[in-house]
Amino acid sequence: GLNGKKSMNRSLRKLLKNKLAIAGIAVFSVILLASVLAPLLTKYDPLQVNMSAVLQAPSKEHILGTDKIGRDIFSRLLYGGRISILVGLGSALGAATIGVLLGAYAGYKGGKIDKIILRISEIFMSFPQIVLVLLLVTILGQSLRNLLIIFIATGWGSVYRMTRAKM
Repeated sequence: GLNGKKSMNRSLRKLLKNKLAIAGIAVFSVILLASVLAPLLTKYDPLQVNMSAVLQAPSKEHILGTDKIGRDIFSRLLYGGRISILVGLGSALGAATIGVLLGAYAGYKGGKIDKIILRISEIFMSFPQIVLVLLLVTILGQSLRNLLIIFIATGWGSVYRMTRAKM
């Protein structure tokens, strides 16, 4: 309704007045665009080893120079940003999906299932997330798929509790 629209306009005005927020959005947008457009911004493969270009200083050819085995640092930065964004966004969406689904179901149904899911979420939330992530990476191994699964598994608890409380 009209009340929600006024609140949204107020929130947007408040955001637009915050210079640090605007600067943060601008920097994030540049990073996001650069990562998405990585193949257009660099001609180098981030995994390409070039032993004849080891530890070169920044130049016209290699904007940020090269590493110990001759890989272009700028291309590695751009392509690494893609992976970071995928892991961050993918795990946040996955954790939110699981948290909302379980929270809505448990909050609506109540009873034994609600208590069981609540206790499981409390177990996950009782440990600092970084400790759980490091432990699970050690056990499961260090792959992109495992990282997504681990971040989803350790991050759904708070979303679950908020959704359950709203139900």
